[in-house]
Amino acid sequence: MKNNYKNNILQYVRSLGITEVGVAGDGRTYSNIVCLFPYFVGKKEGSNLSMYAYGKDYHVLVEAYLVQIQAYIYKLFPKASFSIHVDKGDGDDKAVAYSAGLGFFGKNSLLINDTYGSYVFIGYIKTDIILPPDAPLNKSCLNCGACISACPGKAIKDGIVQTELCASAISQKRGSLTDKEAEILIKSGLAWGCDTCQLVCPHNKHVETTPLSPFQKDLQYAISPFVISNRAFQAAYKDRAFSWRGKSVLNRNLEIINMHTNASADHNK
Repeated sequence: MKNNYKNNILQYVRSLGITEVGVAGDGRTYSNIVCLFPYFVGKKEGSNLSMYAYGKDYHVLVEAYLVQIQAYIYKLFPKASFSIHVDKGDGDDKAVAYSAGLGFFGKNSLLINDTYGSYVFIGYIKTDIILPPDAPLNKSCLNCGACISACPGKAIKDGIVQTELCASAISQKRGSLTDKEAEILIKSGLAWGCDTCQLVCPHNKHVETTPLSPFQKDLQYAISPFVISNRAFQAAYKDRAFSWRGKSVLNRNLEIINMHTNASADHNK
């Protein structure tokens, strides 16, 4: 009976275009219905944003899907309790997705899916409905070390990313950057986020682009210095993942990168 309910739920999820879905849990007190949301649309030449930030804020897009899935499950189990998790809550999203058999870990600590590589967002519904859990994949990355060698800040060590050396984390840091942090940001080439370890990963070489239309629409590949008020900035960009730290952090990053670009251009004249 439990398998029948699980199959019905997974079938409904897949009918939404979400092909990568599984179940994790302890088999006694709770279940996590875990979904991967691929976002890869191709690397845009001249972009200064990480690819995950091309589209609308993934927290909003993923949660909209999970709310729809939750409504379907609620019809089957009207007395059940639910909570939706997208980069928040008491669990490690990557660990939950791994437990649901949706991927394996790379040396850069990212979850790698066989179809979409590491270009995925993770969302899950935690419920007191007990469903048979899936098994983790008996698989590991190629251990080629490409992500370790290419990392702008040499932040990857023993499968752990040292946040203080990670270009993506540095791009989101408030306040002034140290010379070392600015150097790492410049190496990444992006004003927000970093894609380096993903771009060099062989598991990402032939990944499929996202089939989910919300992640294909309203794409923005680059930003320029913001000369508008904070209120106007929030009104214009509140639905973008790169906006949550505010315009001052973005303007700082753009200034550092543009100064380096201009200095390099003058040196080469």
